[in-house]
Amino acid sequence: MKAEKKVILSPIQKILGEDFNPGLLLIITRKSFIWCVLIVLLTMSASLLYLRYTAPKYEVGSALMVKPENTSAAIGFDDEIFSGRAGVQEIQRDIQVMKSNIILDRVLDRLQMNVSYYSSGQILVEEKYKTSPFEIQPIVKNNEVYGVPIDFEFVSVKNYVVTYRVGQQKLSFKGQFGRKVNTPYFDLTATANPVSLRQNMEYLQQNKYFFVINSQGVLSREIREVMRINAYPPVIMSTYQDRNPARAADIINAMNDEFVAYDKEKKTESASLILNFIESQINLINAELQAHENQIKAFKVRNSLISTESKINEIMHALNAIKDRQVELNIRENMLNSYAPYFETYRDSSRLFAGVVDQQFQSLHGLVNILDKLHSEKRLMLLSKTEYNPEVVNVDKQIQEIRLNIKENIVNSIKAIDEERIAQNNEMNKYTAQFNAFPELEAEYARLVKLSDLKEKYYMIL
Repeated sequence: MKAEKKVILSPIQKILGEDFNPGLLLIITRKSFIWCVLIVLLTMSASLLYLRYTAPKYEVGSALMVKPENTSAAIGFDDEIFSGRAGVQEIQRDIQVMKSNIILDRVLDRLQMNVSYYSSGQILVEEKYKTSPFEIQPIVKNNEVYGVPIDFEFVSVKNYVVTYRVGQQKLSFKGQFGRKVNTPYFDLTATANPVSLRQNMEYLQQNKYFFVINSQGVLSREIREVMRINAYPPVIMSTYQDRNPARAADIINAMNDEFVAYDKEKKTESASLILNFIESQINLINAELQAHENQIKAFKVRNSLISTESKINEIMHALNAIKDRQVELNIRENMLNSYAPYFETYRDSSRLFAGVVDQQFQSLHGLVNILDKLHSEKRLMLLSKTEYNPEVVNVDKQIQEIRLNIKENIVNSIKAIDEERIAQNNEMNKYTAQFNAFPELEAEYARLVKLSDLKEKYYMIL
């Protein structure tokens, strides 16, 4: 038997394997040394060129804190329904509003980004955001001109030339600063600072400028694709990337400002409707209360009535208890009767219905909360869908069903009050039989006082 020969491996072979041949690698490296050096040089040159001539991107971020607000305390209600937005669900709704065309259109109108200005260099094209030596006010006639580069050449302090190509057609027009120029695809008025033109005319003529008319729909889509909005309750984080840091900051700031303004407008509208309803009811009841008080004063003067103390305490105690209950029933009935026409008048008011319905009507209050949520869902859907969308139509059907349930609830509640009133009247008749000894004068006075109490209690509730 032959003894196996022990193979001694080098450190490199231990790492790369027994088959690795350092000598062969050295031979190959010597033969391909020039190519290896060239590959390294080309790679480094390409990297340097890319870093030198590629415009960097900047990211701008913001944090918008959404605080829950209790607007009910400001108008005299203590109800959680008016506690404002809170929680993840509310913030998600706010994010959808921020991404909607409602806010983006307001942002674009505010920043006036309908025209972009550029300067052409030998290698790079530089966008002249807020630094363009001229400004354009275009009136688009044909949508084909959107996104088309339009060359702008300074001829003199007063004159300029615009040139653009649509399809195979190349068009060129000469104009004067401050005067309108008509072209087949758009009209424009160019303006520039005369002093700056005279001082820098030679430099302006040597440089190449062009501008692009932007479609608002395209701009909205581009911003929406780049904008990142995330929820970190109670904070909404927004980030935007752009090659121009000033424009990125302007877009982020305008987005936040317009959202805050839009949110404030909607809150003000809702609160105003609630306050208008309450004030109208207060004015109405106040006038009726004054009329009843005047009747009581006239009655006492006309009949020389000074004291109406009861002579039969036990009977009067029972009668007063019945009267108090009747007052409560009348208040409930008056409130229910006021709700029915109110729901017909205001068919869609965010967080308004729930603020009107008193908490004592629990089932009705629950239906109104459901109706309010459905209205909110519908408004959010309409931000991105038409009113004929199946989802919107389905929510409309649910709204109609809830409105019918509300009407039936009001009718049934009034019927229940009527039935209880009948029972109370029977009790009243029983005690009234024992009250025959009382003068008719005192009974009439008690009736007037009861009506006055009813109005006063309803007035204090409002």
